Amino acid sequence: MMKRLRFIVALWMLALAWPVSAHKASDSYLVLKIEGQQVAGQWDIALRDIDFAIGLDADGNGEITWGEVQARHTDIAAWALGRLNLQRGGT
Repeated sequence: MMKRLRFIVALWMLALAWPVSAHKASDSYLVLKIEGQQVAGQWDIALRDIDFAIGLDADGNGEITWGEVQARHTDIAAWALGRLNLQRGGT
């Protein structure tokens, strides 16, 4: 009986020590090209991040289509640009 209790306690402790798994935070990439006073760039944001923030899956089928993205283009731009802050550093 004591062996069984030790085994259960050891198993329970192992379960508590097991690392918690969660999804990886998504990566977003911003590439800027600066020429004089002009700034141009491309910002790649994961669709799942945009979907989580504003909801892209209009028909609720679990798939995001190009048509659903195009239909929300203005909303996507407003959401993303509302979170972008560029500052000039240095002298």
